[in-house]
Amino acid sequence: MNNISIIFEEELKSFHGELQQIVGEFDMSDNISTGKEEYEQFLSDIKQIFESKANDDSFLSILKNRTQLGLLPKVEKNWGDAIHTRYDHSVGVTAKCIVVCAYLNSKAKDDTLKLAEQEIRELALAAALHDVGHLPVSHAVERAFLSCSEYKKDDVTHEARIIPMLLGGSHPLFKNLFDKISEWNHFDKVHSIRRAAYLISEDETEKYVSKLHEFKYPKKVLQQLLSSEIDMDRLDFILRDAEKLKYAPVTLIRDKILCFIKGLSLRSTYSTRKNIENNVELCIDFDYIPYIFMFLVSRLLMYKNCYFSQEVRAFEGMLTYIVSEFLRYGPKPNSEELMEYFDEFFCYDYLMQRVDFLPDDDKVIKDKESISTQEHIRKLVQAIKENKTNRYKYLYSIDLKNPEEKIKPRLKDELELEFNNHAYINEIKEKIIKSSQNINIRRGEFLIDVFSIKEGEGNFLVSEKHEKIEEDGQGKEIKKIVEEIKLLNDYMNGSNIHRLYTKKRLDFYYKSDLSPQKIDNIKKIIENFFYVVNTKQAIQ
Repeated sequence: MNNISIIFEEELKSFHGELQQIVGEFDMSDNISTGKEEYEQFLSDIKQIFESKANDDSFLSILKNRTQLGLLPKVEKNWGDAIHTRYDHSVGVTAKCIVVCAYLNSKAKDDTLKLAEQEIRELALAAALHDVGHLPVSHAVERAFLSCSEYKKDDVTHEARIIPMLLGGSHPLFKNLFDKISEWNHFDKVHSIRRAAYLISEDETEKYVSKLHEFKYPKKVLQQLLSSEIDMDRLDFILRDAEKLKYAPVTLIRDKILCFIKGLSLRSTYSTRKNIENNVELCIDFDYIPYIFMFLVSRLLMYKNCYFSQEVRAFEGMLTYIVSEFLRYGPKPNSEELMEYFDEFFCYDYLMQRVDFLPDDDKVIKDKESISTQEHIRKLVQAIKENKTNRYKYLYSIDLKNPEEKIKPRLKDELELEFNNHAYINEIKEKIIKSSQNINIRRGEFLIDVFSIKEGEGNFLVSEKHEKIEEDGQGKEIKKIVEEIKLLNDYMNGSNIHRLYTKKRLDFYYKSDLSPQKIDNIKKIIENFFYVVNTKQAIQ
């Protein structure tokens, strides 16, 4: 047994024990396999997913050399130790999926609701592979590409990259894995991989399976456990990241967050899909909605104060600007090739290599201090290499969801549509610079960044039970327990959580070595620009 097997076993045992402290005892083997020996074989097979040899060039090498938090450890000194990897996270998600499946099966009174071992294997495989497609420093680079209109969008997201590689059947990153799972029992060698891919990305996999009449879609509960507002992916990274970042508002309520799992159960539902048998999905007990909300709020707190903190977004904004210049002037990067680069190589070598493709003769003659695009980007890349994350600081923000705000973007609807269009945002920046008149603002002295948290759908069944008094045939009152099924969204509408989920704003950052007077001038110019544009539009 290698260290990798030990890591997975410890993760599984640890989460099983922690969850039992909250929900009570439940057996793993009886609720996953048909017996002890079968369960031992199940565990052995899942452990094989994470086993690797020296100098491994498989998908595992990507996960092990991709930090979970990307640029965050560079931003805050007390975050420097948060260097856990996508591999650690993938092991954790897989373990949590398996444990929660066993718990849900233990609660199911009807055997037709229970998840079969094959389904749990498919979910475990999807959980292990769900982050393989990430680019170096993960979401930061992904967002940089998405915000650049010059880049083809087809394979920017990590899901769009991983699905073709998985379903192609012969990609070298997965050769060892396919050899291992070809020997599994309780596993369809062809369709199980397709279902695992479907759990990773429904939209991307649908392109491959929509015309396969023999393909059976996975049950909705499996998708909910891996890709939803309350999935095991989010649960693992929120708890793991909060612990590593020492973020007390989340670590202090860890037990209460986990308590939402106790309120989950399996419910048979009708599916409009033809190729799905005995569909089952999650149902939330009404009494446990407060714990669901704690889970949702913890995610929002992590995004606001850690993942999307002003310092982090300023650093990512600088990276977005660098990538946009590469895309504008140099050859387009190959995303599959980028995927195999380690984080350190990307930040310390690859970016600097790309600088040579930028123009070095585009100095602005009127500005004595102006430098070429090549030299300007070279300085920014050097700042990243040297962890000079204080290069840009937060200046000003415009709330896109507040129509009463006096100073607001040009047309709210227009900005919403062009949210991730780098050319559009860059156009705003150029016009702000031109509107400065006698005050010189040079390229690179301020950044524009768009802040957004993905909106939640709340598409989960909620079981609310209450007493109802009826009369029998003899005029006596009889108390009955009546169940009413609603959606989680019914309890979220109008709440602070729902409003937080739809938060969008336009943020501005300034170069940290500017004088206070220059910073005030930039702020006034930005405010005047939006005020003048809106005034003109109002007149028109």
